[in-house]
Formats: sequence, structure tokens, C-alpha cells
Amino acid sequence: MLSNPHTSADVDSLKLAYDGVVAVAQQQIATIEKELAKTSEQTGLSEAQMEEFKSVFKHFDSDSNNKLEKHEFKACLSGLGYSKTDDECTQILKEAGSDGASINFEQFAQVFLKLNDRSDTADSMREAFKTVAGGKQYVTEADMRAVMDNDVVTYLIANMKKEGEGYSYAEWVAAVYA
Repeated sequence: MLSNPHTSADVDSLKLAYDGVVAVAQQQIATIEKELAKTSEQTGLSEAQMEEFKSVFKHFDSDSNNKLEKHEFKACLSGLGYSKTDDECTQILKEAGSDGASINFEQFAQVFLKLNDRSDTADSMREAFKTVAGGKQYVTEADMRAVMDNDVVTYLIANMKKEGEGYSYAEWVAAVYA
């Protein structure tokens, strides 16, 4: 069927419009892929992390302009469990190097890299053990079992030096973070 009395569009005009949409989509994909590669090189993120960030970014980029407007960014944060006010979102966007109104993929990846940075230092680990141990210079099995999973406690007991009534967390931390 070449004509339809319910529309003025013909096959050629529909094909032309479809090809235009496909071309725009391919341009957007190419732009995001370039930003992804650039960000990956700059940050040292793994490919899996970059794919996750890319997926989240695309999901919340509701107008597909390769930017998250402040309201999209705030929805993204909220969806990922970070409750932020409008002012806090504006501040985060500005700290990422944007104008405070929107954020591109590279800036987005940097923000989430910081938000997800859970790297521990020897000092923070030593302080955590000191808290678990109630300020003592050693940690008991009971102290650890009160706050840690069984597998973690079993590993620590097997790898920490027994010292008096407990285990030497300071030695273990020094060895692990050497």
C-alpha cells in the first residue's frame, strides 16, 4: 500500500525522518563513547565501572542532550541513595567544574568516582579497629563478631597475631598497608 488516506506522510518522507533520527542517535552514542574513553584514561577507572557510569548517565539524561541538568542530576543522586538539596546539588555541580546548572559525562564520572571512593588508609583502618576494640590495643574475637560478618572474623583470626586476650590489629594493619 503506497497511500494512506489518514496521513499526508509517504514512505519516502517517513524513511527520511527515520534516517535522521538514527543519525542523531549515532552522533550521541559517538559523543558519549569519546567522553567515556577520555574519562577512562584520565581517571584510571575500569571498563566495568565506566560502563556502569555510562548506563546510569544515559538513564537519567531524559532529554538525550549528553548532559544532566540539575533536576536530572538530583534525580540520579536520589535514585542511587544520595539525598541532596537543590543547593547541595548546585555545589556538587560547581565543584565538578560545571556552571551549576548541568554536568557532562566526564564531570559526572568524576563526581561518582568521588562519591564511591571507599578506599581505606592504614590510619582509618587502625582507628576503626580501635573503635571496635573499645580503645584497647588489641581486639577480641567477641569484639569483631559483634560488628563483622563471620567470614571476615574467621579470616582476621587466621591472619592476625594472637596477643594476650586478643589479636594485634596494629600489626595486621601495618602488614596489610605496607
